Amino acid sequence: MKKIVFGFVIGFMLTLGINVNAAEISGQLTKMVDTPTGGSIQTLNNASMINVNLGSESGIGTNMGGTLILYNGGKDHARVAATTNKANDAGLIYAMDKNDNIRVSMKAYDTNYGPMIQLRGEDQSIPTFLTTKEGYIDSEKIVTENYLEDNYISKVDVQKMIDDAVQKALSK
Repeated sequence: MKKIVFGFVIGFMLTLGINVNAAEISGQLTKMVDTPTGGSIQTLNNASMINVNLGSESGIGTNMGGTLILYNGGKDHARVAATTNKANDAGLIYAMDKNDNIRVSMKAYDTNYGPMIQLRGEDQSIPTFLTTKEGYIDSEKIVTENYLEDNYISKVDVQKMIDDAVQKALSK
């Protein structure tokens, strides 16, 4: 019985010690925070404004797991987020502009298009994107040799046209 009581007292003291240590950490430039989704570690600047949040927060939309968010001057200014998407069970990276709009995104979705990189306009349209199957720059299709051959002209003819154009340019 004495061992049980002694173990309980030691355990209680260790628990208090851990809480004191966590409180000491929170008073500095790093906070460990319990959240409804798990917990996170926050790094603050000298003005006590959050710069980094790393944890199991639901930082962007429907994420379900780990999240890394980088801030510029506080919680209202998230600029980079790396997270996981619950619906697609895949990773996401977002970069936001000064107006909090997502301007660049990389998605590892396993959908019809596969993984995707998107560059968004100020109006949040997506004029530029690249997938494993196709791509657009400023809303114009990226044309590959395979696309040309499948739809218009053979690779051999394309290469001959390129060689002729180079020879013509070099002869000037």
